[in-house]
Amino acid sequence: MGENFSAVHSENDRIAFDSDDSGNAAARAAKELLPQSKRIKCKADD
Repeated sequence: MGENFSAVHSENDRIAFDSDDSGNAAARAAKELLPQSKRIKCKADD
């Protein structure tokens, strides 16, 4: 790593996506980048 870069470890970040096809595709892409993540679907209706 470069001297101006430091890694940050976070255990509880949240990212929200819409529950449509494009939001589901974005969530799958995020899961590929962050395999340790867990997907939680919102229980609320819009």
